Amino acid sequence: MASGERTTMRMNLADLMRLAGQEEATSSGSTEPGTIYYLKTATPHLHDVSVSGPYKDLEAVYAQVWHNFGDECQHGRSMLEDLKVNDQPVAFQHIESPIYGDANKKRRIELIPKTKPDLAAKLPSPVWNVTKAKIANEALAAGPTGPNRDALPVKDVQIIDSFESEASAKQAAQNALRDITGPGDMSQTVSTSPFAAGVIGRQGLKWVVTVNRDSGTTTQQQ
Repeated sequence: MASGERTTMRMNLADLMRLAGQEEATSSGSTEPGTIYYLKTATPHLHDVSVSGPYKDLEAVYAQVWHNFGDECQHGRSMLEDLKVNDQPVAFQHIESPIYGDANKKRRIELIPKTKPDLAAKLPSPVWNVTKAKIANEALAAGPTGPNRDALPVKDVQIIDSFESEASAKQAAQNALRDITGPGDMSQTVSTSPFAAGVIGRQGLKWVVTVNRDSGTTTQQQ
């Protein structure tokens, strides 16, 4: 009898935890009209962080998250499916998954909602994204590692904004570059189209500001 009661309690607790997770997922992101979504995908042990988007709806978000996790992050894909309510995608804060089951190697995907009604009405469509990346100087000094040896090692990437014209995006990038160039730092533009510039301090490269064109579609649609 006691064993049966414990089993029932465990089942009820699991149900409550599942429902609580669904409630948190539903409330953690904005779903108001005019909302667009970005995804930040980070693989910390490789110093690899990227931002994609904007996406028009959560269906597109889920398709891209599935792609970004890849076959090596089956746990992340399962968590993504478990978040759905009545088979419908809901907003979330982030999902983290071990890579090939290794707890020391993880991939983390964060959902970033923003309210931009004018842009939301036109998606999917080409946009120009302005981002700033904080460089991992210690990894840079150690030399290239990982599968993408030509990529700069980064600690974080932030989306500044998205624009319909490259000219507007460049202006925003130049403003951002000016804001993060501190006393004793030097900024240098290395490319004008697409725009790319860096901020160099006493310890080396600190920031990189870029303008990149995004199709406004998921990888599967491109």
